Amino acid sequence: MAKTDETPLTVAQKKTLLATGAKMADIRALAAEGHSYEEILDLCESEALVRDTEKQGDADRQAKATKRAMRPENEHAPRISVFHPQGWDARREPICPTYWAGMDVRGDVDSDEEIVLMNEVPPGVYNCTKADGTTTKVTVEVQTDPRGNPTEKKFSFSTSGMNMRNHGSRVSYLKEMLDQAPEPVTKPTQLVTIPA
Repeated sequence: MAKTDETPLTVAQKKTLLATGAKMADIRALAAEGHSYEEILDLCESEALVRDTEKQGDADRQAKATKRAMRPENEHAPRISVFHPQGWDARREPICPTYWAGMDVRGDVDSDEEIVLMNEVPPGVYNCTKADGTTTKVTVEVQTDPRGNPTEKKFSFSTSGMNMRNHGSRVSYLKEMLDQAPEPVTKPTQLVTIPA
């Protein structure tokens, strides 16, 4: 409780109070208000506890900010994309090495629909409608092993000169090819599950 008389403090008491992190001016002000050494010590320790709590909070916020800055956005990536809406582990893959106009098709940036349709198109020559309404010839070649299993599939069409532009989407071409296919698809599409 506050007293009316100033309480004199010894040098040893002042050292103990300063060790709590209190400022000498604050200690003198409390002594001038008439607080006893025990009351001043209690107030200084309480203030030190508040400061320590604030410092720990600042340190925790800084540590969290550093951790966020040092790690990828998704700590555990969902492995779902526009190409693989059911997830990477449930994605479709070509039944054999497949090439679209000379580009390797791996199934990583190809939609599941594209992969399913590519797997189903049989060998042949097809007329597909480009975006401008003209047609282009698409040749599908399939190499097989002695048992008749496909080992390589190529979708070829002209991409040079005037044929470089206005191609339709891969899905539109593939659907047109399936509509023109002379034989029904006999092999089921393959779902490949890859362990994480």
